[in-house]
Amino acid sequence: MTKSRDTRYPRRLAHFAVIVLGLALTCGSIAACGAPDSREDIKGEEYATETAIRTTAVQLYEAMSRNDWDRYNSLQCTQQRSDTPMDPGLARKMSRLEVRGVNITSRTDTSAEVEVRFRYSDESGDADHTEKINVIREEGEWLAC
Repeated sequence: MTKSRDTRYPRRLAHFAVIVLGLALTCGSIAACGAPDSREDIKGEEYATETAIRTTAVQLYEAMSRNDWDRYNSLQCTQQRSDTPMDPGLARKMSRLEVRGVNITSRTDTSAEVEVRFRYSDESGDADHTEKINVIREEGEWLAC
């Protein structure tokens, strides 16, 4: 004797309900099984923050290299901005500058200390340097200060 379709349907529905209930108990809630891990969100925010800090440092030195003092000032915190033009001798020296690396040595939610490794060329040859700069969060942007 074969079972009719009508008698198998409730049994399959019951099996499905047991599976859903098991998932709910295992995950805490059905939405939690597919929800992104909040730790991953935090890692993503940290990565974005550190990228923004490094970008500020690199763009600051690149602006010096291009003698783009308007851009250089825009990457400075309010108290560091200046309308005084850059010394021409220093500007020539900076035009041969190349950023080699940026390392964040310490960071809080509102400030960071950054080491910038760079090389510049002058009459005596190439010279490698490392400078520490401070970067702060001002009006939602990371700026050198």
